[in-house]
Amino acid sequence: MPGWSEPWLVAPREHLHLLELHALDAAGERLLMAGRLGEAAASALLAVTVDPLRESSNRLLIEILLREGNVADGLRRYEAYRSLLASEMNAEPGLAVQALVAPLLAAGYISPRPRAAQRR
Repeated sequence: MPGWSEPWLVAPREHLHLLELHALDAAGERLLMAGRLGEAAASALLAVTVDPLRESSNRLLIEILLREGNVADGLRRYEAYRSLLASEMNAEPGLAVQALVAPLLAAGYISPRPRAAQRR
């Protein structure tokens, strides 16, 4: 019932939205564990497209990109997520996401930018 704005549809839509996101995250995790990184990335990217602020989906996508050896892509995704969280919610990525990129930051791949620089 796309386009309907009946109040009784709010809860069922939210339920379906969450089911979709959980299914995409679960599929991405299973595909990652099976070594099917391209398919795992596609699932995680779809979840991030559906809900750009979803921590678990962003964490999964960054992890997949880094496991593929696509460090620049993983760091670019991290920076995009970090910037989005800062601008939308004045928040930082959670510890699980930060832990993925911490070794790269320590190795000097990128240097963390101050919050003021992110908002420009």
